[in-house]
Amino acid sequence: MRQDTFLSLATSGGVPKRALKVALIVGPLLTVINQWQAVVGQAPLDWTKVALTLLVPYCVATLGAVGMRRKFLRDATSHIAPTAGLHAGAASTTMPRPGIGGTVSKQNPISAGMSDSFLDYLTSAQNLLAKTREADLGPKVEAAITAMTTALSAGKPVLVCGNGGSAADSQHIAGELVARFLVERPGLKVIDLCSNVATMTAWSNDYDYQTVFARQVEAYGEQGGVLVGISTSGNSANVVAACDRAKTAGMTVIGLTGQGGGDMRDRCDVLLDVPSSSTPRIQEIHVVLYHYICQHVEARCAQASTD
Repeated sequence: MRQDTFLSLATSGGVPKRALKVALIVGPLLTVINQWQAVVGQAPLDWTKVALTLLVPYCVATLGAVGMRRKFLRDATSHIAPTAGLHAGAASTTMPRPGIGGTVSKQNPISAGMSDSFLDYLTSAQNLLAKTREADLGPKVEAAITAMTTALSAGKPVLVCGNGGSAADSQHIAGELVARFLVERPGLKVIDLCSNVATMTAWSNDYDYQTVFARQVEAYGEQGGVLVGISTSGNSANVVAACDRAKTAGMTVIGLTGQGGGDMRDRCDVLLDVPSSSTPRIQEIHVVLYHYICQHVEARCAQASTD
C-alpha cells in the first residue's frame, strides 16, 4: 500500500472513530511491509518513508480525538441557554401541573434564585425567619396545637397530606407523633395520607389523583378530628379537595401554605401561611412551624395521659 493511498483513506471524511481504527490497524501494517521490502529487495531502507509511516497514523488518531471532543462539546452546549440570557436575568415560564392543580414557576436552573455564597443563603433564610416572626403567627400556631391536642386526647385522628416535598413533610409530622419526638408517651393517632402506595395508585389509576386524599379523609376522618393540609402554593387540587371533605366530616382544618394561602385560605380553620412565594423557603419555615407544633402537642398529650 502506498503512503499517499493511506493518507487518502485516513482523510476521506469518515467519522473520527473510524479514522482512529484505520490508523491503529494500517500504521503498524505499513511498517512491517516497508521493512520486508527493504530486506527482500536488497534496497536501502528509506528512513523518511518509515518516519512518515509511523507518524501519520498518530497524527490521524490525534485529529480523530480532537474531532470527537469538538462534537461532544457541541452536543453538550446545544441545550444551554445563551450566556447573554444568564446575565440579563433568567427567563421564567409557568408550567401546568395536571392532576394536582395550580401552577409552579420554573426558572432557568443555572441561575434562578441562587445565592452567591452559603453565607448569603443563610442570611436569606434568617431574613425570612425574621419576617415570619413579624407576621405574628403565634396565636394561629397556638390554635393549631390546641386543636390537635384536643382531637388526639379524645382518641380522634389527625390526618396529614401534601405533594412532593410537602408529602415528605406529611410523613415527617406523622413520624414525630406516632413514634417519638422528645418525650416518652403513648403513640398518637396521626395518619399520613401519602404513605399507602397501594391505595394512592389504585385510586389514582381507577379514578383520579385530584381526589386521592379526599377518599382517605372519607375513610379515616371522624367528626372532631383534624386535617393538616400542606401546600406551598395553597392551590394543590388534591389537598384542597381533602380540605372540603374534612369540613363536610366535621373536622378542623389546619393549612400550612405560602403567602396568602391560595385556594386553601377560605377552607382552613387555622391558616399558617409563610410570608414568601419561594417554594424551598416556604418549606424551610414549615419545618420550623411543625417541629414547634409537634413538640407542644406531644408534651400536652403526654401530660394528659398521666393525669
